[in-house]
Amino acid sequence: MKLVKLFILLLLIVSCKSKKQAVNNSIALEQEKLPLLINDSIQKFIEYDQKIVDKIEDHTSFENPITNHFRKHISNNALKSVQFKEWRSKIYIEFSLNSRKEITYIDTNTSSKKLDKQLKKAFKKLNFNFFKFPEYDSRYKYTLVVIQEDFKGEPIIKCSENVIGYTPPVFEICSGETTYQGLNNCNYLYISNYMYNKLDLSLAKDIDIDYSHRVLPKFIIDKNGKVVAAKIESQNKELIENYYKVIKTLPKAESPAKINGEPYYFGYTFPSTITDLVRNNEGFRKYFLYEKDNGRTLPENIKNYIQRLVIKKEHEKIYRVGF
Repeated sequence: MKLVKLFILLLLIVSCKSKKQAVNNSIALEQEKLPLLINDSIQKFIEYDQKIVDKIEDHTSFENPITNHFRKHISNNALKSVQFKEWRSKIYIEFSLNSRKEITYIDTNTSSKKLDKQLKKAFKKLNFNFFKFPEYDSRYKYTLVVIQEDFKGEPIIKCSENVIGYTPPVFEICSGETTYQGLNNCNYLYISNYMYNKLDLSLAKDIDIDYSHRVLPKFIIDKNGKVVAAKIESQNKELIENYYKVIKTLPKAESPAKINGEPYYFGYTFPSTITDLVRNNEGFRKYFLYEKDNGRTLPENIKNYIQRLVIKKEHEKIYRVGF
């Protein structure tokens, strides 16, 4: 009888633990599904972003040699696979050329492997004499819009004979770069390192690390080389506002972006997890150099580092008010 009672008691304990675990898992799932928040004012970003889109999409038509060429090489099935998004309202080809008009780089913005393959294959068969090119610059990347939405929201092939050549802004540290890829990579590293080391990482929470919460920043640099607008999304509202504040302090570019040789607006997207923002911070790297053999996992070390930042911040507050 005692054994039966003991067995029942064990079942109850296991059952309670299972229910508790289920509740914890449920809470974790709810936390994991925290919605993306956004900075308070994005209207300015939307206006500038539309300027860039409009500039790139100028002069497309249904009847020109480029449109006719792609119609012959893009299958109906591949065309129907197009999914338009807020951040992908057109399907285009980006490419770079050398001084002899030989392709050195080509890519598309479609998520369909089949369409990507057909676009690239068709593009390589194009007669470049059809195009109206701006004056050559080794730092240009060219954009050719191929697929757009019709009034019903269906994908249609509608190209331009005018190729848009553009260069990104040139920050002082990157002024020696002579190709688009080199300049763009240099800018990316410069801006990333600036943000990693200027953000207030004490605003990061354990939940941000546990569930790989993200920061999805988009920002626009104007014709003078300054950041004028930004749209920041994240599950951490405090970090959103700090990111917005910091990105507006990005030093002015030595020269602005150019489209066909004329200064113009330029948009950047820098998606990241909050974990990566911390692990690439110079302070964390120094901390981890001495703490990497402490038996903690990387996430645990990141949380510990953030906690140190919080404590340091509190001590600085106390010092400032005179206690």
